[in-house]
Amino acid sequence: MNLILKTVTTNDIQQFESFFIIKEKTMNKIILKILNILKKITRD
Repeated sequence: MNLILKTVTTNDIQQFESFFIIKEKTMNKIILKILNILKKITRD
C-alpha cells in the first residue's frame, strides 16, 4: 500500500482532477445546447 501511495504524487491527482473538471464543463455545454434546442422546439 505504501508503494502505491509513493508512486501516486500530488501532481498526478491534480491532473486527474483537472481532467474531470474539463469533462464536467463539456458535459454542461452539451446539456445547455440540448436545453436550448428543446426551448426552440417548444416555442414553435
